[in-house]
Amino acid sequence: MANDISPFQVPTLNNNNCDNWSIKMKALLGSQDVWDIIEKGYNEPTDDDAFATLTPDQKTTLKDSRKRDKKALYLIYQALDDDGFEKISSANSSKEAWEKLQTSYKGSKQVKKVRLQTLKGEFESLNMKASESISDYFSRVLAVSNQLKRNGEKLDDVRIIEKILRSLDPKFEHIVVTIEETKDLEEMTIEQLQGSLAPNNKIEEKANYVEEKTDGKETLLLARKETDGGQVNSWYLDSGASNHMYGRKDMFVELDESVSGNVSFGDDSTIAVKGRDDKNNFIAKVPMSKNRMFLINIQNDVAKCLKACYKDASWLWHLRFGHLNFGGLELLSKKEMVKGLPRINHPDQLCEGCLAGKQFRKSFPKESETRAKKPLELIHTDVCGPIKPSSLGNSNYFLLFIDDFSRKTWVYFLKQKSEVFEVFKKFKAVVERESGRKIKAMRSDRERKNITILDMARSMLKSKKLPKEFWAEAVSCAVYLSNRSPTRSVWGKTPQEAWSGRKPGISHLRTFGSIAHVHVPDERRTKLDDKSESFIFIGYDANSKGYKLYNPDNKKFVISRDVLVTPPTSPTSTTQGDSSPSSSSSGSQSERVVQRTRSLRDLYEVTERQDNLTLFCLFADCEPVSFQEAVQEKKWRDVMDEEIKAIEKNDTWELTSLPKGHKAICVKWVYKTKQNAKGEIERHKARLVAKGYSQKDGIDYDEVFAPVARLETIRLIISLAAQNKWKIQQMDVKSAFLNRVLEEEVYIQQPSGYEVKGHEDKVLVLKKALYGLKQAPRAWNSRIDKYFQENGFNKCPYEHALYIKIKDGDILIVCLYVDDLIFTGSNPSMFNEFKDVMMKEFEMTDMGLMAYYLGIEVKQQNDGIFISQESYAKEILKKFKMENCKPISTPAEYGIKMTKHEEGESVDPTFFKSLVGSLRYLTCTRPDILHAVGLVSRYMESPTTTHFKAAKRILRYLKGTIDFGLFYSVSNDYKLVGYSDSYWGGDIDNRRSTTGFVFFMGDIAFTWMSKKQSIVTLSTCEAEYVAATSCVCHAIWLRNLLKEIGLIQEEPTKVCVDNKSAIALAKNPVFHDRSKHIDIRYHYIRECVARKDVEVEYVKLQDQVADIFTKPLTSKDFLRLRNLLGVTRSSLRGGVGS
Repeated sequence: MANDISPFQVPTLNNNNCDNWSIKMKALLGSQDVWDIIEKGYNEPTDDDAFATLTPDQKTTLKDSRKRDKKALYLIYQALDDDGFEKISSANSSKEAWEKLQTSYKGSKQVKKVRLQTLKGEFESLNMKASESISDYFSRVLAVSNQLKRNGEKLDDVRIIEKILRSLDPKFEHIVVTIEETKDLEEMTIEQLQGSLAPNNKIEEKANYVEEKTDGKETLLLARKETDGGQVNSWYLDSGASNHMYGRKDMFVELDESVSGNVSFGDDSTIAVKGRDDKNNFIAKVPMSKNRMFLINIQNDVAKCLKACYKDASWLWHLRFGHLNFGGLELLSKKEMVKGLPRINHPDQLCEGCLAGKQFRKSFPKESETRAKKPLELIHTDVCGPIKPSSLGNSNYFLLFIDDFSRKTWVYFLKQKSEVFEVFKKFKAVVERESGRKIKAMRSDRERKNITILDMARSMLKSKKLPKEFWAEAVSCAVYLSNRSPTRSVWGKTPQEAWSGRKPGISHLRTFGSIAHVHVPDERRTKLDDKSESFIFIGYDANSKGYKLYNPDNKKFVISRDVLVTPPTSPTSTTQGDSSPSSSSSGSQSERVVQRTRSLRDLYEVTERQDNLTLFCLFADCEPVSFQEAVQEKKWRDVMDEEIKAIEKNDTWELTSLPKGHKAICVKWVYKTKQNAKGEIERHKARLVAKGYSQKDGIDYDEVFAPVARLETIRLIISLAAQNKWKIQQMDVKSAFLNRVLEEEVYIQQPSGYEVKGHEDKVLVLKKALYGLKQAPRAWNSRIDKYFQENGFNKCPYEHALYIKIKDGDILIVCLYVDDLIFTGSNPSMFNEFKDVMMKEFEMTDMGLMAYYLGIEVKQQNDGIFISQESYAKEILKKFKMENCKPISTPAEYGIKMTKHEEGESVDPTFFKSLVGSLRYLTCTRPDILHAVGLVSRYMESPTTTHFKAAKRILRYLKGTIDFGLFYSVSNDYKLVGYSDSYWGGDIDNRRSTTGFVFFMGDIAFTWMSKKQSIVTLSTCEAEYVAATSCVCHAIWLRNLLKEIGLIQEEPTKVCVDNKSAIALAKNPVFHDRSKHIDIRYHYIRECVARKDVEVEYVKLQDQVADIFTKPLTSKDFLRLRNLLGVTRSSLRGGVGS
């Protein structure tokens, strides 16, 4: 029977191959002549009486149909495993079994719709990998496109071909250009395209290789012939090359001249090999020319100051003595109180470490009349703490003992204050045994000594930019050094000499926090192991003549005498390390919140490494901070002249004498280097700014508020432009704030460098607003608003920075954000007319197509508009030292619940707020991180390491999705649809719920919100009801806004909610026990439903897109909802606006 039915292998069905399995089974069942039974079925008699009425021919046909039906059913059984068989075991016919399988594995229509959206996102995000072959990439594209077709998407070959050409690896760029220019894509098939691309994937340019006769190694891949007038520094690199040859020895940083041999050329000539540089360093990235060659112009810059070491012995000993004041050092040297200290001269410069660590308000008090005559007659003591963060040894306090006679100090570190008495007993035993005397009296009054020690410790930590967890080591070192420093209480001696009777030596002193190289004993290493290891020098051992050292890699302390300490670098010099991420970790940001210590390479990057071709340590294009600095360079003088001309042309001020009773406001120059989205310099800008903080309310100004466009309005305009295939233009107003007449009387000083000769004592009275004045934004907005309304524009009453002009059926939409405006519309001729009129009225800059607006990168193409904040995201990662972190798939851990009182060390609130604020602005184009950012923003007042860890997870997620954004394209169903959801009692601290909603125009989201509710709800129904009300309020505003720009919503706006009780509550106007306590403002939704402005519909939980804004999700659910939002990776390589 088996041979008669299925002489070949039957395909097996699983959860991932339903579509392909269905195609294969249709072919198999058709070959067995049983597919029509499954497709159409047959009529089975209902009972025996009905069977008896059949004719003989009908009975024969019925018998044959039954046989074929069982045959088809058996073939289906053969394709199923045990789990699949259970799903259809109750089926009575093959048709019934087939339909059950289709429903089980493909799902309902709603599920198919969701899957279609996911497949669309997957199709748009397809990109060829660098290591992928043409055949593999075509297979991947066709697999996705075939699934789209099976789920009902109309996808023609031309669209697939365009997608493939757009997403190929950049190395195929020249082939893509050739195909687009020479062939008609409408008539081309996918197979023909693959045939055109496949041969180019296997090119082996053997002609580019030559041989070295010595050992056969391929070393010369390009020969360069130099002629008169050629470019001396130009190298032509072969696309098939991996090594290159050059004839100038001075161009090599390192050259191994021991390598020799001969190199053969194409004309059988040979030359000798003089050396080789085996280093494989990345030098530059250059485009390929038309003849498939790479031209690189190498300019070897002159390296400037890379590192400045202390040559002045006074500075060196200042650091070695833990930032002891120079007066004390001079006294030590002059009185010869220590051995080995040279003559000290007080330098003119200031020490930044001392400025950051020491500050006092009055001098030391006069010496006490009564002093101890012998050691241990009087001991002063005090406890300092608690100190946060805890030290590396988990100590929170330190205890000082000071001998009144000698002023020698001892320090002990405590975890708890209750340890003081036990520590005192140990101290008493040690000092009495050492001195042979008894302690007679104690006094707890030495807070001044605590301050002195902490000042020294703080200076040492700040000077070396060490984490605060090293405070105990710094305090211990400060006490050690203070015992060898002069004091007024003991004249002519140090405390150590007064206590022990021996003059201390100081030749062994080293700078705290320096890199120390420790010798590794022979028994701890093999023949070829390093003979030294790098540590951090953190002090002196009290029980031996060794140094205390710390290894951040294994977090262990070491005491050793065989140590070489790296000399300190000058803090007043600009070094490469000063600008590197690893050496700029001062303050209490990441050091306070991370328990583990970073590696030595992270703490100090050695600046002696000069293995790169060019070293950039000093930045020539840094923005000047003062007029005196800017006036030295022509580019800044030119832009300042341009600013003054614009101000005078605008008749902004006039020269006058200052009336009595008035005060002139100071002005200053502000300099800015403008860059584009790629980080390239576009122009330099100088702005004359008034110091408005000195203005007084009611005298110098009155109203200051000026409206700006909401970001969701800007996204709506982008979505509208993409739907109608309009282009968005951008313009910038030069000196925008100078265009409004002031109502108040304001006087300013004459700007630096532009004083009127002979009238330097006079001031300027402002006729129009100036940048920096508090009323300047308001004045400019009033000016531009009046102009728009006088020239035929209608101001949107629901968005006061949006203006619409309708002329002969065409529309022009202008959106204003202070002095930057964007505009779009249906008629390009209106664009030119608008530009001409605006340039006549104001000093304007035409920016062309919108490409970079408010930190948002915009790429405009014929098939859509992609917006992202990739450059801004990279800046955030760099700012918070996370550019090299490990990516993660979700921004928030699934199921995480935090409180305000989490365990862990405290984090600097200012630093944490800076991180959250940076992430908050990133949600302009990244709705997928909105809930995670909102979650950590609840704990900005008193953040801990737990909260900081959650915030860092968002940065790790951004690392893996750095180029994600929103791609707005044409949609077949372009109307407003909203989704609303809530997470009941999600906040552990006050049990308030979280509201989340999102609105779509077409297939892509354009406005979203995630916010903690302002009330405590008593049930999930009430929480959903409150969230739905917030969503409906936003929907009403959006409907009014869309109406103003010509997109009238004829039908009620659908708001999808996944709670049936909340829907019933919204539609039922009767109050009952479940809703009588709800505030009346939340019942606004009922009025909107009654007048059919909105329609609340039920949606299943798996289709609730707003769920991503209410709680952390699993990776699978998060990625599915992210695709539904439209967040995707850009598949565009350089759009029109890029």
